[in-house]
Amino acid sequence: MKQQERSLLALVLCAAFLVTGKLFVWKKAKPDEIPYSDTNATEIADPAQTAVTGGSDVTSTTSTVTSTESSISDAADAITNTIVQQTTTTVSADAAQQTVSTSSAALTSASSASTTAQTTSSAAATTSTTAAPAPGGFTQAPEGYFNDALFIGDSRTVGQANWGAIEGATYFASVGMSTANIYKSESEVSTTKGMGFEATISARQYGKVYIMMGINELGNDRPTTLNNFSALLDRIRAAQPNAIIYIEANLHVTAARSEMNVYGVNNPEINSYNNSLAAFADDVNIFYLDVNPVFDDASGALAAENTRDGVHPNGSNYPVWKEWLENHVIVR
Repeated sequence: MKQQERSLLALVLCAAFLVTGKLFVWKKAKPDEIPYSDTNATEIADPAQTAVTGGSDVTSTTSTVTSTESSISDAADAITNTIVQQTTTTVSADAAQQTVSTSSAALTSASSASTTAQTTSSAAATTSTTAAPAPGGFTQAPEGYFNDALFIGDSRTVGQANWGAIEGATYFASVGMSTANIYKSESEVSTTKGMGFEATISARQYGKVYIMMGINELGNDRPTTLNNFSALLDRIRAAQPNAIIYIEANLHVTAARSEMNVYGVNNPEINSYNNSLAAFADDVNIFYLDVNPVFDDASGALAAENTRDGVHPNGSNYPVWKEWLENHVIVR
């Protein structure tokens, strides 16, 4: 081979070598591929950050990269903290605004409730100035209500006339009076003293007639006694067609007196008789009144402290009875 040919061949081989080395030996690393260095190697704990090439772990880095990463991390943390603070502030502001709104709504509701309560209270106060009817439609008597009232009865009514008379009322009463002897009895009280029943019931027109009798005839035949009472009602109605008739329950006796059962006087009998009297009431023209709860003890007997003889109330109890009657009337 000629020298000239050899030189040309050598030149071609050198050119080929240079080209081959550039492609396979001196290849430039990409920007995201970090060369391994024992001096600056840093173990990466997170397996997700470990690259595997040809079965080997690539875990090296440089101090520059480490510093850069740290700076980036710090910057990221700072940005994150700022975002969190701003978010927290926003949320807190929103929560505060919501709290203020809720508080405002609560204050409005409370104000409304207070206004309603004041209105209700005012209405209740206005209502309370008017006497409420007692059970059964009874109410407080207006002034002068008893000026045309007549009370008829036995010794308990005598006590009313003497110890708790209602101003303006007329009393016709005597000790021992009963439905069996009323037409023969003479009154023992001042307003009608010495007068008989017929003279009294016909003397004037009454708007109200009160009757209380029965304790003196509990031992008598009950049907006969009730027939007598019914006849008395008819006689009063005939003489006083426009009057309201009030039937007063017989008062209980004390438990000790009830156990004695003298002349058949005991509380079970009194209750039975009172129930029969209540049946005469029609709540239109005839009404039934029972003052017993005012004077009774827990057992339903006349309280011992309210009587001396176990049968009649003490004198101090009649004004209480008077007041009770004044608050249990029918007004038309």
